[in-house]
Amino acid sequence: MPEPSRSAGQRRKARSGKKVAARRDFEALRERRMRAAEMFDRGKRQVDVVVELGVSAQTASRWHRAWSAGGRQALAGA
Repeated sequence: MPEPSRSAGQRRKARSGKKVAARRDFEALRERRMRAAEMFDRGKRQVDVVVELGVSAQTASRWHRAWSAGGRQALAGA
């Protein structure tokens, strides 16, 4: 079966074993942080953010620390 069409750069990276970096959806990341801020505003715990938003405990802790220090605005920017 023939290989799907790729650009020359993608073919070089595929041959070299390097992966092509995925693009991030910055708006989706911001929305997730804002959902965490809403949860913290409602008194939810970090573990609730971990479970509901599917982030690591370290990320939830970092977001909570930022939210505690600067509110929703602290989580608005990346």
